[in-house]
Amino acid sequence: MINLSMFPKAFCTINKELQRINRNALEQLGEKGVMFKFPPAVASTHTALVLKEPKTKTSIRKIFLPKTVAEMLVKKA
Repeated sequence: MINLSMFPKAFCTINKELQRINRNALEQLGEKGVMFKFPPAVASTHTALVLKEPKTKTSIRKIFLPKTVAEMLVKKA
């Protein structure tokens, strides 16, 4: 999520991660922490691309954007 309402102190909140997981491991875990499972690009693949919660609480963070990047995003919005 990108927050531009606090411009010029715009920031991006990292609260999800994209990960490629072995399908067997995903079934064994019962899709714990998985928010979305993307459809496979190739039918015979042994892995799945998933959007999931971060592994640790410290992985959730706020990254402040440089002023030039924030200005470009405001212009595009």
